[in-house]
Amino acid sequence: MDAVNPAPRDDRPLRVIEDAYEYAFAALHDPHAPPLDAVVWLCVHLSAVQHVVQRELTRLLAGPEVDAFRRGGVQLEHTLRTLEQLDCGDGLVSHVDAGLVLRSLIDQVRAQADHEHRLLLRLAERLSADEQRRLVADYERAMAHAPTRPHPHAPHGRLLGSLAFRINGSRDRIMDTLDSRPTPTPHPPRKPVKSSRWGDYLIGASHIDSRRDRS
Repeated sequence: MDAVNPAPRDDRPLRVIEDAYEYAFAALHDPHAPPLDAVVWLCVHLSAVQHVVQRELTRLLAGPEVDAFRRGGVQLEHTLRTLEQLDCGDGLVSHVDAGLVLRSLIDQVRAQADHEHRLLLRLAERLSADEQRRLVADYERAMAHAPTRPHPHAPHGRLLGSLAFRINGSRDRIMDTLDSRPTPTPHPPRKPVKSSRWGDYLIGASHIDSRRDRS
C-alpha cells in the first residue's frame, strides 16, 4: 500500500494574517463563547488589514480583485454591525431574523477569507521573506490598537481611513473598558507605572512597619 503523503505545511510568513479567521470561526461555532467574540476578532482583523495590508495590495497588485476585496470587507462590516445591534437589543433591527444574519455572516466570512488567501499568495510572490515578516509585524501592531466594533460608515480611504482607525480604535477600547466587554484579540500591554521617590519611601516605610508589627 502506498503511503499517504501529508499535506505540506504552510510556512509563509503572511499565513499569520489569516489566523484571525480561524479564531472567528471557532467563536461562531462554539455555543459557550461570548456572542460578540467573533465580532471583535473580525472587526480588529478587517481594520488591521485595511490599515496595513491593503496598502501593499494596492501598491503591488492594484486591480479589480483588490477593489472587490476592499468592498467585501466593508460589506462584512455592515453585517457585523447588524449582528452587534441584534445582540444589544437595538429596536432598529427588531424585525431582522438573527439566524439569517448569522448564516449570511458565515458565508461572507468564508468568502472574504478565501479572497484574502488568494491575494496573500500573490503578495507573497512579490515580497521577500523579510518584507513579509515586517508586514506581519506591522499587522500585529495594528491589531493591538484597531477598533473592536464595526464602523461600516467610517472612511475607508488611505488618509481619512487612517485617522478613523486611530479615533475609532481609541474610542472602542475606552467603551470596552466602561462596558466590561471582553476583547479576546491581542491588546497593547499596560506599561508599568514607575514609582516616584515619595512612593518608594512610603513602600519602604510600610514594609518596615509591617516587620515591626510581626516582631
